[in-house]
Amino acid sequence: MIRQELAKWQEMTAELTGILKSGDERESVIENVVELLAAREELKGSIQGPFTPEEELFGEQLVMGESELTNLMAQLQDVIKGDLSRAKKAKVNMNSYTNPYGGFSPDGTYYDQRK
Repeated sequence: MIRQELAKWQEMTAELTGILKSGDERESVIENVVELLAAREELKGSIQGPFTPEEELFGEQLVMGESELTNLMAQLQDVIKGDLSRAKKAKVNMNSYTNPYGGFSPDGTYYDQRK
């Protein structure tokens, strides 16, 4: 007999995986993921040993689901990092466009400020 906490953990993991694979709007995906991760964090405290052999086999399945979830979360994180990087570059380019002489010194000397 598998404990309810373990079954609930598997259910939440499957729900998180489904949300991350859904391709919905990113804001709603992030909100749902944060809520479910918080609920899982609360549930984690109630899952304690000793475990029966049946629960150990179930736990191995949970570990496989966790690895898939971790990969999906890493992919989402990479997408967000890329978007932030592009936004930062766009901001720098916009600043150089609106103030093209902002990088020069007033005394006429030129300093190479490559980034």
